[in-house]
Amino acid sequence: GARLRVTLYGSLAATGRGHLTDRAVSEAFLPTRVEIVWLPEQTLPLAEVAGTWNYSGWGPVSPGNYVALTGEMTLDTAGNVTGMLGCLGISGCAVIPAPLPQLAVSAAGGYDMSLGGLPLGRAFGFKTLAGQAVFVSIEDDGSLIVGMRQESLGALPAVGTVTNFRQFQFNGNGTIGNLRDESSTVTAIDDTARTVTRIRGSDGRVDTLSFDKPRNGLRYRAPNSCTANGLPINCSETVHMPLQGMGITLALSVGTTPAAAFYDVTINKPN
Repeated sequence: GARLRVTLYGSLAATGRGHLTDRAVSEAFLPTRVEIVWLPEQTLPLAEVAGTWNYSGWGPVSPGNYVALTGEMTLDTAGNVTGMLGCLGISGCAVIPAPLPQLAVSAAGGYDMSLGGLPLGRAFGFKTLAGQAVFVSIEDDGSLIVGMRQESLGALPAVGTVTNFRQFQFNGNGTIGNLRDESSTVTAIDDTARTVTRIRGSDGRVDTLSFDKPRNGLRYRAPNSCTANGLPINCSETVHMPLQGMGITLALSVGTTPAAAFYDVTINKPN
């Protein structure tokens, strides 16, 4: 069915929930489903976004059809993207040619993005108390891009670690899946290979993730590598981008076919 995306910026995003802004906006457009994007203001100088970043994205390839995007980009201290790669799983990356995006500090908060001198969208930087930074951009064509600095994921979780989370999924046909509660338990690790095997609480599905693959800061699951009750089952090839220090993980499909595309958002719950 029809769907709207409403982005709330700055102070309205910071206070909107308390003032029931999301409810008021959603009710105003009934019966159309409204997706609320909250982007509270947090000022980060352009120099703080300099460096190499992993990015994950979700964007339209035709009306009502979407695919997931992954890659890496490098920014200088003036906000210029000096290099950008588009990647497909572990099959390699392709250089994205110029012109490349530029960021400029916006008086309204965050950054204005441009491409070849033309407006491209808005971007916002966020940082945890530990100094881990992430950026979120929304482009004028509706594309969503999230970036995390390219850093190692560090030590593997211990065997027996239980993660409880909530999860929802954007689908390639433009629909959004239901919010659901789920859990996973680590059953094995391999420090040399940097792999973690886990079992899903709802159905006993077992999968294995490779950490810092295909690049530092990412996790990778090979296609059709899952089992249930000791028997092989089909599962999608995925690239995961944990937003370190924020309790959020983005899991993306690999490929360019909207019918098989998804962009999964996982938010950890307190244990």
